[in-house]
Amino acid sequence: MHKEPPLSKVFYRPIEAAIRWAGLLRYKASILASIASPRCLPQMLDCPRWNECRLYSERIYDGILNSELPFGVTAGCKLIRAAD
Repeated sequence: MHKEPPLSKVFYRPIEAAIRWAGLLRYKASILASIASPRCLPQMLDCPRWNECRLYSERIYDGILNSELPFGVTAGCKLIRAAD
């Protein structure tokens, strides 16, 4: 129905947030198809500002792992720590 990605969402995976933060939303499908794991991003990718996206992803995971960014919600609305 709609081909454009939504302007906002309720929940973002860390890689999705990094892609949006780097201004690479139009490359989202290509980026997600090119990576094996959101935690192990390739050093190089044929995408503008890829290094920025990698940096933002690292910053997001650092914030999650250091409990500076909440991540994940259970049915009881309790915050849980990231598994990886």
